[in-house]
Amino acid sequence: TGPVQPQAAMEDLAGQFSADFLEAVKVLEDFSAADADLREAMREIRERVNAKHYVCAPNFWEDLRETLSAIEQRRDDRVQKSKAQQVMKQIARLEVRFWAKESVEMLRELDAEFRLERMVDWVQTFDASEAGDQS
Repeated sequence: TGPVQPQAAMEDLAGQFSADFLEAVKVLEDFSAADADLREAMREIRERVNAKHYVCAPNFWEDLRETLSAIEQRRDDRVQKSKAQQVMKQIARLEVRFWAKESVEMLRELDAEFRLERMVDWVQTFDASEAGDQS
């Protein structure tokens, strides 16, 4: 086979996580089914996933957060604002779950010795940042 064309490589990246993205969208659609604004936002996000708009996972999660944060900020009613805030918390949970799954998948692809090195690096990195975050 010849070299991978840039456009094909971008589509591969966009399609690689589409099932994960669509799963997150489905959870959020179910969670916000009674809210027309949130439902419409999720429909738009779903269309972008299907169109392979996102070339990497961080783009998807950032767009999701920004889109729903904009809805939250436009709202004056406390109940509606609260629903948008609940959706934002749900997004955070879904994103953590996504990255944990991807990290485990990456570790599985490594040989045992390098896997251990990676895990030690992560623990040291996150222990150090957590220690500085304590209030």
